[in-house]
Amino acid sequence: MGKTNYVILGIGLVACVMLSLMMRHAVNVSQERKIAPIVSQLVRQFGHRFANPPTFKARTVGSHRIGELVVFPQLSTSKRRLARTVGDYCWQNVDGEWQIDALVVVCDDQLGRQVRFDVPSPKLLGAPIRELGPNEEREVRAVGRVEPARPTSRPTSVPVQAPQNSAPAK
Repeated sequence: MGKTNYVILGIGLVACVMLSLMMRHAVNVSQERKIAPIVSQLVRQFGHRFANPPTFKARTVGSHRIGELVVFPQLSTSKRRLARTVGDYCWQNVDGEWQIDALVVVCDDQLGRQVRFDVPSPKLLGAPIRELGPNEEREVRAVGRVEPARPTSRPTSVPVQAPQNSAPAK
């Protein structure tokens, strides 16, 4: 084999590596465009607190939009504190087509446990963060808060009678 063959082989290998890197960059850019801009901002700001990147989706219920942010906190991170911090950041930075009326932050520890928090808008001064039950259905009020759905039927109760005194059996 002559020197020219080695040169052509080297150029081919360099071209393959460069093409691979360009394709990887193109895939990353296309994925970033598909996700909400708030997710990339959260990863930049709070990435050290997440075990995996968060997900965000907005859905419409009636005339209101509910944003659901799923975060995967590291084991040493307080879920309530992280939900409040990330929720406040979302309220301040979400805009455009991702504008929402209510925000639910779901902390998923990837061990099968999810804790849901209703994070109020900063416009509602002093409103506390509220933990939602595991199967609690939600509806949105006009002020942008997530409230539990009211039960449609009342539970029935049967009165229990006390046992009567009877003579002991011999």
